[in-house]
Amino acid sequence: MGIRARNKSRAKIRLQNTYSVIVERSNKNLSVQLLSPTGISEAGMTTKAHAVKKQNPNGGNIAAATLLGKLFAKVIKAKKIQKVAFDRSGYLYHGRVKALAEALREQGVIA
Repeated sequence: MGIRARNKSRAKIRLQNTYSVIVERSNKNLSVQLLSPTGISEAGMTTKAHAVKKQNPNGGNIAAATLLGKLFAKVIKAKKIQKVAFDRSGYLYHGRVKALAEALREQGVIA
């Protein structure tokens, strides 16, 4: 996905006036960030966090992505946010990105 397509998807999320979860991926880690409708970062978490590393020392696998999704859903619910839009940042929807999205859906955060 190119820059233009990514910008179009982010613009559609902003038009919906909802919070969004943005994913960033590297070979060794995964990070997520909660953005408000105005574009301000509300919360963030990564597989480098102590809570994730304690249960899964390897941050670059599907199990770590699933655990990150479950822990980040608790953070979102603590802020009393009901629904968020999932922004995969141009990454293909498979592997770790898919595992993270499915974990957030299981917790009832993503519609």
